[in-house]
Amino acid sequence: MNDNIVTAIVASLSAIAGGAMTTIIGPFIKHRLEQASSATNRRREQIEKWRQMLLEVDRAADGDINPGPILQVHPAFMSLEPHLTAETKLAVYGENRTHVVGSSLALPLQKVKTDISRIEKEWGLQ
Repeated sequence: MNDNIVTAIVASLSAIAGGAMTTIIGPFIKHRLEQASSATNRRREQIEKWRQMLLEVDRAADGDINPGPILQVHPAFMSLEPHLTAETKLAVYGENRTHVVGSSLALPLQKVKTDISRIEKEWGLQ
């Protein structure tokens, strides 16, 4: 066969294979990127809900040094609780009478705030 014909056949087959791969692989890659973006957005929204929960609980506690019971019944707390450290869970569920001088948040809320920041870093959102 003529070299020009072989080159044309190889080029045609390469174009067909490339087009087929783009048609098959392209949507898969796009879907994966959209999933990752969606997961990141969900995590950002979750962090925001948890921070909003802290503000709401602090307002509802109205200076009480033991806001644990109020925090425990907040709807957003159920999604945060599995991510908390053992120390924070103890502060939230235990009877806490520690005063922190110079802080506007009660100790359990401070610990929850610290854990939310830790979770945000672990999720790569900072």
